[in-house]
Amino acid sequence: MRKAGFALALCMAVTLIGGCENTMISKKDGKSTEVNQQSKDKNSDEGKAEDKDADSDEVSKKKKSGKNVVYMGELDTSKKKYEINAPQFAGASIQSGTQRTFIDKDGNEKGTYIACMEVDDNSYKVAKDSTEDVNYWGLVDRDGNELIPCECASIEPLNERFYNVIYTTGEAKNEDEAYVYSYTGYFSLKPKDDDTLYKGYSKIYDIKEKQFVGDLKLTYAGCDVEAKGGLILYSDENMSYVVDASGKVLVQNKSRYSLDIGENVIINHGDSGYELYDETGAKQYSGNDNMSVIEGDNSYVLRYFSDNGNVETEIINLKGERVCDTLYNTVYWIEDDMVYAKNKDGKTGLATLDGKEIAPFVEGATFTYSDGVWYGRDDEDSTYAVYGKDGLIADKLESVDAGNLVFKMNEQDSSTDDSCKLLILVKDGGYVVFANETPNVLTEGVVAAKDKEAEAYAVYDVRTDKTYLDSEYEEVEYACGRVFAKKDGVWEIYELKK
Repeated sequence: MRKAGFALALCMAVTLIGGCENTMISKKDGKSTEVNQQSKDKNSDEGKAEDKDADSDEVSKKKKSGKNVVYMGELDTSKKKYEINAPQFAGASIQSGTQRTFIDKDGNEKGTYIACMEVDDNSYKVAKDSTEDVNYWGLVDRDGNELIPCECASIEPLNERFYNVIYTTGEAKNEDEAYVYSYTGYFSLKPKDDDTLYKGYSKIYDIKEKQFVGDLKLTYAGCDVEAKGGLILYSDENMSYVVDASGKVLVQNKSRYSLDIGENVIINHGDSGYELYDETGAKQYSGNDNMSVIEGDNSYVLRYFSDNGNVETEIINLKGERVCDTLYNTVYWIEDDMVYAKNKDGKTGLATLDGKEIAPFVEGATFTYSDGVWYGRDDEDSTYAVYGKDGLIADKLESVDAGNLVFKMNEQDSSTDDSCKLLILVKDGGYVVFANETPNVLTEGVVAAKDKEAEAYAVYDVRTDKTYLDSEYEEVEYACGRVFAKKDGVWEIYELKK
């Protein structure tokens, strides 16, 4: 990490009593033994009834589950008032002042915290009320199960898999020995006079495996750490290292700036030139030309070479082989074998690796990749266009939600007077008109919306045209990676089959 501040025994008693009662009955005469037998028969009948109820519950769950969803249960709102609140707080939670309590699908309380922030669909950074002025943050999963105890000064994601977890061990005397520094709980890039300096260290947590990465412990005050895919790059006072998720050193170099990583590539600039390694640390290619990682799909690398005094670039694979005949001035991103680049004329656009132009190369064009498509902006009229592998999907869009879906203000294309916006289906470029209100985007491509005829919400994926829940719900919320759908005053909980 760059040196910076940081933000902040009732069951046993019942068992014993039951055991004594059975022992006493077994010592009595035959009549009592008959009573005991009746008791056993009664217990057996009760057990069968319980089993029947359990079976009935399972049948109910299977009945409510469908091809695209798994029914998880429901929240009993007659006992407690629940607030489905996402993404800032835990999905199913009881609000009491500033505290939030995680509950499972059966309404059982799992833990109460004074602060809760969503990291992703499966984990939340939480804080407990503590006398400790620094180390009070922890990590829980979406059911409230503890992953990291609330003993950390900071937990920040490095990428979608690894988190940098910082612990402090006391105040530092000066900036040179300080691992981190803070002021009033906010981030700072450089310590001010009233900042508190702390000694400390950090460990890397693997959310996929739900464990820390080996014995890795970073203590160097100037440590810089980053992660891509399953690779981690960090430095200490003397060396820089690339390690895998087990903590095994794959490549090392004396200079921090001579190592670079992608999701499945390592570039090492050594004394003899540039070397390419795959994600296992196996060397694949070496050469004298300068190389750099291309953002996006890291199956490719950008190589710079001299052609009659001019610097040219080419896209190569890990074996050093050219994979694209077109030479670009700069390559910004490659995804799904589509290249976002600047050509020799200084114009930017989109093209496939085999040379097919997807978006025209023009001056000043910018593109963003998200959720399976590319979004481009036209600076002349400030509108947007969306592109897929086969070319243009839609253009002249007034607004874009690049994180999930694409919306267009519904004006000329409106087929009804009471519709609000048009939702673009990125699958085939078609449109869906929603009546009266904007669809509620739950997660990537999944919406809760009312169609033209229904008064209740349905849940479906507009990219794949997959229906999760039919139009019969009063409210729908998304939290902790699950859909909460309210019908007849009861919140039903579902997991989506992707």
